[in-house]
Order: sequence, then structure tokens, then C-alpha cells
Amino acid sequence: MKNTVDGLQILAPDALPILAELDSRDASLWLMPSFAEVAGPEATARVLGLPWELVLSETASDGLLKSVDALDSAIESPLVRRRGLVHVIDVPPSNTVLPPRSLPIFLLNGRNEADNAGFAARARRMEMIMELQQRGVRNLVVLGGPDLTLPVELGQLWQDGFQCGLTIVSDDPEARQKITEWCADAGARRVTLLPASAALLSEALHRRYTERADDRLIIRVRDAQGNRHRVDLSGRDDPEHPLLGNYELLSEAHLE
Repeated sequence: MKNTVDGLQILAPDALPILAELDSRDASLWLMPSFAEVAGPEATARVLGLPWELVLSETASDGLLKSVDALDSAIESPLVRRRGLVHVIDVPPSNTVLPPRSLPIFLLNGRNEADNAGFAARARRMEMIMELQQRGVRNLVVLGGPDLTLPVELGQLWQDGFQCGLTIVSDDPEARQKITEWCADAGARRVTLLPASAALLSEALHRRYTERADDRLIIRVRDAQGNRHRVDLSGRDDPEHPLLGNYELLSEAHLE
């Protein structure tokens, strides 16, 4: 269920249109402190660990970083196969070489207060944010939480001509008014409000994504005698440098 008010599309709190964009890795994430504080470090990390194209994080609490580090303890998991390994980055992206398949989590303010002062810190932050434009991000999800404050740079990007699909998750009672005013200032057109609480969104999004269709890659092959075999290729490939990514395979699911 959805309705449109003053050009702003408002969804039902339990709607999750983000799922389809996660399947194709066509969505990126911007995490605000208000969401992380309410959801808690473990639930927030589970959301960050979904197959986004990239993640921008305004917070880097010890609890959150510890939970993020634990995400890839099972390297054969479906999430790792889908997005590669998580890479937490606290330096300018130009100083980092990422593998062909990966999930970069950019810490916009560094790991501690000492990393968030001076010209170098500002330059690092801007370079991380410019990844949105350089990668041609098509859909951006902002996890705003109960106290919605949109990043200043977000409006500046829109004013400079970069605009993509924008979904803002916030149960702030004033979210509609804040977003409407922001849209008027930034000249934004494609904005959706998902008025879900941080706890509801983090639990539902992770659960409903991981419960989706079987992510295993099973193919059928015939041996020299003509006998047919089912071969499960799941977990056989390098998650960060996938050889099978160079091919379009007809899986058993396609044949059925």
C-alpha cells in the first residue's frame, strides 16, 4: 500500500521494495547514527551485510564494528556468495584496491574522534561520498531512524545534478515534513518514505531477504557414458574473484 503526498511517495511500514534491488545489487546504503543506536549493533550489522553495492556509515561504534567483523565467519554462506566479503574502509577510496566482487563499508568519519578532524578527514569523507556518483548508483537507501537528519552532502549532490532513486527509512513523526522541505531545497523528484522503525526494518529486511529463493547454483552434466549428474557449484568459486561470473550458466532451476 502506498500514497503520494506533495510528490513524496509514502509506503506502508511493512513494505520492502528494497528486496528486488538487493537481488541485483542495484541499491546502496547510507546509515545514520539515529538508526544504529535504536536498532543495536548486531541488527544494524546484519542489515549492512546484505548485498548492497556500497555502504556509507556515519557511525563507527566499537559494538557495530565488532558485529560487522563477525559477518563473514561462514565464508560459504549465501550472502558471501552473492556479494563477496565485507571490506571496512577508513581511508580514501583512491588508496584502496577492492576485488571484483566485494561489499565496501565506508566509515565517513573514520574509526574514532581523532580521525574526524582536519582537512584530510574532510577530503576522505568527500571522496567516499563521491563514490555514489562515480559508481553511478541507481538507488540509495537512507536509514534515518527515529530522529531524522539528512546529510548535508546529500542535498548538495542533488543540487549538482546527481539524482537517483531515494528511499528514506524513518519513523520520525516529522519525517514527512522534513523530507518535503528537503525535496524543495534540493530539487529532488524520486523520493520514497518508508515509515518503519529501526527495529522492524532491520529484522524484516534481513529475514525476508535470507528466506528468499534458494541461492544455490546447481547444474546438470552428462559424463562420457551419457549418465546425468547433479553438481552443486555453490561455494566452489572464489567469492571475491569469481571465475563463474564470466559465464552465464544454465542452472537446474532454468531447466525446470
